[in-house]
Amino acid sequence: MFKRTLIIATILCMIAGSLIGCADAGNTTGASSTTTKASSTQGTSTTTTTSSTTSNGPQVTAPGELPVTTEQVTLTLGLQQNLRVSDYEENFMTKMVLDECGIELDFILFPSDQPLQKVQLMISSGEVLPDIMHVGLSDAQRASYGADGVILPLNDYMDNLTFWYDQADMDPEEYELIKVLGTSPDGNFYGFPAYMNEIADIVQYMTNINRTWLETLDLEMPTTTDQFREVLTAFRDQDPNQNGKKDEVPFLAGPAWGGNGWQEIINCFVYWQPWYNTSFFNVTDGQLWAPFITDEWREALRYMSGLVKDGLMSELSFSITGQEYRAAVDLTPEQVDTIGVINGDSIVLWASGNEHMYDYDAMPALKGPSGESFIPTRTPNYSYTTYITKDNKYPEISFRMFDYWWEERRSLITRFGEPGVHWEYYKDDPTGFKSRYPYLNYDAQAQNLPEAKHIQIAGVQNPWTSSEPHASIWSSHFCCGLPARTYSAVASMAPVPTTWAEAREKGYGTEAHRSYLYVSFYQQRNGLEPEETAKRLLFTEEEQAAIDEIRTTINSYINETIALFSTGVMNIETDWDAYVQTLKDMGLELYMQTSQDAYDRMYK
Repeated sequence: MFKRTLIIATILCMIAGSLIGCADAGNTTGASSTTTKASSTQGTSTTTTTSSTTSNGPQVTAPGELPVTTEQVTLTLGLQQNLRVSDYEENFMTKMVLDECGIELDFILFPSDQPLQKVQLMISSGEVLPDIMHVGLSDAQRASYGADGVILPLNDYMDNLTFWYDQADMDPEEYELIKVLGTSPDGNFYGFPAYMNEIADIVQYMTNINRTWLETLDLEMPTTTDQFREVLTAFRDQDPNQNGKKDEVPFLAGPAWGGNGWQEIINCFVYWQPWYNTSFFNVTDGQLWAPFITDEWREALRYMSGLVKDGLMSELSFSITGQEYRAAVDLTPEQVDTIGVINGDSIVLWASGNEHMYDYDAMPALKGPSGESFIPTRTPNYSYTTYITKDNKYPEISFRMFDYWWEERRSLITRFGEPGVHWEYYKDDPTGFKSRYPYLNYDAQAQNLPEAKHIQIAGVQNPWTSSEPHASIWSSHFCCGLPARTYSAVASMAPVPTTWAEAREKGYGTEAHRSYLYVSFYQQRNGLEPEETAKRLLFTEEEQAAIDEIRTTINSYINETIALFSTGVMNIETDWDAYVQTLKDMGLELYMQTSQDAYDRMYK
């Protein structure tokens, strides 16, 4: 058991996704593994020994003390090479580990293009493994290597050796989710967690409505599906762009981060979370059920097919490319708006400086016939990619180094680079920081935080996103703890607008309006999910083998038939029963029962 105490009986199941904003910096092709070694640049501090790793030799010190060992040790660290990192030896993070932890690191660099092949070859051939491996294993691979003794369980260490991990600015529920999602089916916790929560990535659907058109036609912001239909009808018939042409497209939903608005329409009728392909199921009182065979799902398809039939929703919503989608709204100054409602994050729809963005406002979640609104959210990024291998002679010392990186400032270093060079931290200069950056950025304001904690230095490239090689960070989510109240606690030199027209009227610029949209979407749409969800399920190897093909086939068929029903290729009245039977014939019962078994194991 972890030191954290459960305060809730049932925990929402979340995924570690790969978020657009939190994914490891892009890797490029690499060669076979290589080894590099770090050199010392500063002396290490001393402390008393309070715990031992072995009866002789280096001893691990107490949680929270630095260095983490009484004598300097050398550990090998195997990780996927990132070719943006020019030097791992003289890297800022590497020097921190040596100077503050007393650990010299020898790097074994796995190829950047296919790191798992190298790892699997080392394991199968019986090679001596790096003391520590930092590599992305699937849930099933992690469980399998753990059961085989290749990587060690961390349960006891999590109970007895954490310190900075316990100090993170997180709620008990967040700690519990880290535990639940990192625990393999055998009950062991094999990978040390990294946790990132970027507020701008949480809300899954961002629907932008042309507020200028609403104002022109003297229409209220829609809040229900019925009102939405009325607004779209007015957009179709009343020439809201005032050019005398019938060129308006009332509603276009397409592929974009925050887009796929047809999925949002379904959530006006029944909750559905399609982001995570491990489970398309809902859960009530611990029992999984399939939303995509319910009467509510059928009613959602009726509603959408009516929109398409009446020219209120473009058929292109189901086939348009991302590039075409952006081109529909990212117009030149001479062009007039032709789209009334479009889904997506403003960052993928409008280039910086495009004043057409000013015309759009955040539309609130629509209530369907039942009076409910559902907006799925993406989970924070939970990853368990750092392991202590069977060949590690100093597992406790290694674990203390993992925990070391969860201290707030150090976690921010893993993502933003060197303090004072790439970014500023509020505790380094509290008075000066507040004076230079008196405002909260959109992500901090969206959370109503009392203060900001960091900001990127203007004009300085963040090494995480830099296209130039650097030796500042490892450019990988290594054992970092970045909850929203840390990661998204960003400062600003200017205020975030609080109304739709403010940025344009006061000349703040389009980026200020973009910030307004982010705050609006988060505050209007976050928290609109059922109490119980089943977003991420961890399957055993046997379970995964049993349902992999079934799950892929069913999930694909669901998405395909949404488009077919909505565009009239399939008839919602005459083809519905055949649709349901097809899902059953594909193996829906086995898929759901296997998912139920995994859910019961994780959450009951």
